[in-house]
Amino acid sequence: PPLAWIRGRAALRRRVQPAFEDLRFAEMSVGRPEPEAEASACRADSAGATGSTPDAATTLRGMPVSHGVVEARARVVRTLADAAALESGEVMVAPHTDVGWTPCFTLVAGLVTELGGLLSHGAVVAREYGLPCVVGIANATALVRDGDMVRLDGGAGTLTVLSSRSG
Repeated sequence: PPLAWIRGRAALRRRVQPAFEDLRFAEMSVGRPEPEAEASACRADSAGATGSTPDAATTLRGMPVSHGVVEARARVVRTLADAAALESGEVMVAPHTDVGWTPCFTLVAGLVTELGGLLSHGAVVAREYGLPCVVGIANATALVRDGDMVRLDGGAGTLTVLSSRSG
């Protein structure tokens, strides 16, 4: 394809990307996937409302993929651009990761993702870096807030909110 067509296609994708960032889909679907209706409500809660945010000592469960236990502040990172706010020693809570996220792993003390399995990017890289990691915690980016003190147990597959940033 001509270079102008490629540039135009890339510009279009950059313009429409924000409209797709808040869409949530079922983990598995048959046929054409349709966005879940509750996605925007979860995002609204995570943006400032307290309705679905766990109180202190709430435990969220997922799949354990890399052993270790760490207590640290949580950093919710929904997009790679959000990763610029990561500080050393935080637990990164993300919808997923891919190869572009790899430099973030040098900063964090642990990783939680909403999607993934034993061979997903986040799980493999977390094991390589010796970081505790739990995947498959549904709506983690909506339930955990930046600054929450959390305990991540990569062996048990749990993320416990020890204290909320607002509490």
